[in-house]
Amino acid sequence: MSEQDQDQLWMRLCADDEAALQVVFHHHYPTVYHSILRIVADENMAEDLAQEVFLRLWEKRHQLQISGAWGGY
Repeated sequence: MSEQDQDQLWMRLCADDEAALQVVFHHHYPTVYHSILRIVADENMAEDLAQEVFLRLWEKRHQLQISGAWGGY
């Protein structure tokens, strides 16, 4: 996903577009899940925590300022 695509997706998220959240979830979930799994070493807990990441993203979308690549976030 290009940086321009990510910026456009972020603008959609900030405009309360739930479909944009689905795109973000499906694109970034595997990376988030595997990063968490390396830390907690429990698949069920990693799934729960990964889902919580995206829930928090949605809840705080109006407060966060994300620019550039999302990997660091």
